[in-house]
Amino acid sequence: GPWVFDRLADALRGRGFAVDAVALPSIGSTADMYADAAAITEYLDAADGPVTLVAHSYGGIPTTQAGNHPAVAQIVYVAAFALDAGETL
Repeated sequence: GPWVFDRLADALRGRGFAVDAVALPSIGSTADMYADAAAITEYLDAADGPVTLVAHSYGGIPTTQAGNHPAVAQIVYVAAFALDAGETL
């Protein structure tokens, strides 16, 4: 969940970055990648200005799905899955 990144987010905020960690609906549930991508898209719809998405591990999959949003300036994959069309995890 997003709480895993609290220390990193605090450190980045301390350096002047605006940081939000999106809670993915699949955490502790049977929601799927599409629900996770929709949660990221919902965040992007409300974003003020260009966004750099940072994806870790499984988060790379829904981030890639949502990353074609006009608010996205770039995506950073940190030990994340970035699947090609037709691939599955």
